[in-house]
Amino acid sequence: MVVWPPGTTLLPHGRVGVHVPDVGEIVVGDRVDGGGGFFDAPLTEGGPPEHLPPVPVGCAPVGASVAVLERVTRRSDS
Repeated sequence: MVVWPPGTTLLPHGRVGVHVPDVGEIVVGDRVDGGGGFFDAPLTEGGPPEHLPPVPVGCAPVGASVAVLERVTRRSDS
């Protein structure tokens, strides 16, 4: 499971991907670099990282690793 930076939204009209503020659209297959960390599910209010909303247990089993991206950039392979 991945938790994207604050303000990230799903793409509209059934497109598979997200829109990340100050980065743009990221779709399946795009390559990105990111920074953040890994935490165990469920994330709860007041737990690290404190600015994230809780992740419901139904979205990630207890003890599952959750990648939390605090920043994302497009990867340039050139």
